[in-house]
Amino acid sequence: MNRDHMISALNDHNSSSIDYRIKAGDKTHYVRMTVRKTSDSSHFIIGIENIDAEIKKEKQHLKALNTEKELARRDELTGVRNKTAYNELETSMQDSINKGMDYLPFAFVVCDANNLKKINDTEGHAAGDEYIKSCAMLLCNIFDHSPVFRVGGDEFVDKQELKM
Repeated sequence: MNRDHMISALNDHNSSSIDYRIKAGDKTHYVRMTVRKTSDSSHFIIGIENIDAEIKKEKQHLKALNTEKELARRDELTGVRNKTAYNELETSMQDSINKGMDYLPFAFVVCDANNLKKINDTEGHAAGDEYIKSCAMLLCNIFDHSPVFRVGGDEFVDKQELKM
């Protein structure tokens, strides 16, 4: 912020503020500088405010929000990504292709576990759940460098980045 920028901002608004991060030794401090013109516009009033607590609270809120977003994209039973995450990836990939990025080498591997209905009917749903978890673990081990998605009861998708 320089003097001309500050005067320009104050012509449009009663006050102007900017947040700073200051490093003092090995500690970081967050401060807000607020500038106002006096009523006769002959002087500036400058205030400096410690906003460490505000920034800390905001960072905690963002961390919690990101955790919730991540949980909303995880399959509760298997721990792999869910259909919502797959749909977001699919949309993102299609947007990239529509923008002309058709040189992105990738493939989707679709897997359907067999006999889930038979296992559920004969051994019960707990056994079916274990079967689904085992399938997810197997796919994660096979495709250990790419995301696995559970998109249906016993249907999984893996996105592969192809090396050219």
